This record gives sequence, structure tokens and C-alpha cells, in this order.
Amino acid sequence: MASDDADQPSLDLYLSGEGVVPAVAVEPSLLYFPTGLAGPQTQEVRISSEGSGPLTVLAVGPDAGDPAFGVDLPEAVLLPFVLEPGLILTVSVTFEAGDGVSHSDRLLVESDDPDEEDALWPVDLVAAGEPPDGSPQPPLVEIVSPADGAAVHAAAETLLVGQVADPDDPPDQLAVLWYSDLDGWIGSGGADPGGRVDLPVTGLSSGTHTITLVARDPAGGEGSDSARIFVWDDDDELAYTLSGGETAWHFWHVDDDVRVYVDGTEVLRDDDGHQDTHAPLEFTARRGATLRVVASDSQWCTKALDALFLHFEGGAMQVLNDEISVSACTDHPDYDPDYEGPWPSTFLDQSWEIAIP
Repeated sequence: MASDDADQPSLDLYLSGEGVVPAVAVEPSLLYFPTGLAGPQTQEVRISSEGSGPLTVLAVGPDAGDPAFGVDLPEAVLLPFVLEPGLILTVSVTFEAGDGVSHSDRLLVESDDPDEEDALWPVDLVAAGEPPDGSPQPPLVEIVSPADGAAVHAAAETLLVGQVADPDDPPDQLAVLWYSDLDGWIGSGGADPGGRVDLPVTGLSSGTHTITLVARDPAGGEGSDSARIFVWDDDDELAYTLSGGETAWHFWHVDDDVRVYVDGTEVLRDDDGHQDTHAPLEFTARRGATLRVVASDSQWCTKALDALFLHFEGGAMQVLNDEISVSACTDHPDYDPDYEGPWPSTFLDQSWEIAIP
């Protein structure tokens, strides 16, 4: 960039960018409605925007159109509907039928997530009763908790929660088994009349586990679901992300320079003397390590640093500094007549103990 500034007639501007990608997650993927209850029953499905860019929900509706299931969006929501990263859209599903037979359908969520096959995410809807056509069907299974990708401490008790349903048999007639790909069989049990399965476990080994819940019906039909959880110990190196917002995908701005240290080791250096927007910073550290951020104002007229957030997989978040924005430029929205530099100067040098997960 060229100007008539006698002291600095030319200035190099450094530009960088990173594409944003929408991503959808829908929980739960199975809703079970007992047929023996009188009146309508309503449960909720949560559609989450979990990508680096806005997610557009294009359509939400039943697949086969079984009239026993009704689907309702919040009053103010019209499709297509845009969800910013980190936000959730809640959909109500109501079951009402007095015929005593089994009903099943699928709720289909269509979005612009490029990684979802046919852009559709299905949610199974099941009400168990007498099979209308006499043909047996295998159980439907979902792991409810921990969420896929959650982190748990190796010494803590972890409550595994599942939901099972079978169009042919009540949930309490299903055999239920839990497995880990690292530790093998970890427990068995039965479901309550509503199809809920609980198993408290301790002593899972450190590492990334694929937890599988299996349900078998009296006729030998079998269904299963799996979820990935991360089990960590105090000495483990863990992966963290430093971002400028309440999701791990938010970029962050500094004017002018910044350095980031973990236990004294530099993991980011920006000393080009100009304002910059940084992509989320990923690094590894132990829980309890010291994270230090040093920000400086190198030249007239503004000092600025976004509020920073530390993220750990599974949704754990630690809030760090408040947003800083002060300018000596009269046309700047954060103009402060009392700000006179000096330039250069360090305006933030702060350390935090990493307290998550």
C-alpha cells in the first residue's frame, strides 16, 4: 500500500484467510414413546451448528408420514433457518395414537452440511406395541451420555446412559451389554419401562475409547450404537484450542503484536508490527499448565485484543481475558482522548492456569 506519508510511504499488508464450513449434529438420534400412556407425549430433538461457519437448516419433517407423530418448530422459526456456530434449534416431536400397535417413522433433518450423506440426518421415532405386519424387527439403540467426543477423568465414575426400543418387545425384555474397544466388556443390565439404560463405570484406561451399547431381543434380533470418549489422566498431554469466541472455530484479532506461551515455551509469535486476525490456535499441554499471553501496541494509534477462550474437546471452555480496544484515532469507534500510547508498549501480560477439562 502506498501513501503520501513522508515517514512511511509504503506499507506491506499481510492477508490470510481460512474457509468456513458448516457442520450439523442432531441429538438424540432415537426417540421412544411407550404406547400404554394416555394422551399425547412430546419429546425434543436438538439440531446444533458445530462447524466453523453458519449452518442452514433446509427442512425438518417425517420420512414415511405416520400420522401418529407430529413435528413442530418454535413459533419464530421459518425454514430455511440459519444457525450461527454454537447455536441450537429445538424441534418438538409428539406421539399420539390409541390403536395399541407399534408405530415407527424417521424424522429427517436436511441441512447444507457438506459432509452429511444426501444432506440428511435421520432420527428414529418408535412406539412399541403389537407389530402391525407380524414381521420381527431388531432393537433400536442410542448412547445418550456421555456425548460423542466427551472427555472424562480416569479416576472419576462415568455414568453411561443409553436408550433402547424395539417395535416388537417392551424395553425391559431386551438384554443390554456395554463394550469398549480398549477394555472389552464393561457391563450388562436391563432397561427400565421407558427404555433408559444406566451403567456407572470406573477404572477405564487412558486413551480414546469407542464405547458400544448392544441390545438383543428375545427373538435374537440385535441393535447397537457407538460413541467415542476420551479418558485422560493427570500426566497426559491434552489437545487445546485458543479462540476468540465461545466456539473453538472463532478467529481472534490483535492490534498489533502477540506472543503465546505454555509453561514458558512459545507456541505463537506475531511480531510483524501490524494488526492481525489469527485462526484458532491449537496446542498440547497438561491440565494445570500455565498459559501466558503477551500483547503489545507497536505503533500509533490503537491497542486491541479480542476476548480469548480456551477450549477442550467435548465442550469444556475456560474464559480468559476481557476484550481490549482503545484508540487515539478520533474516527475509531473506541476513541479515547486520554490514550496517548506510548508506542510501542505492552498492554497485556497475563497468565492463567489451565483448568479444563
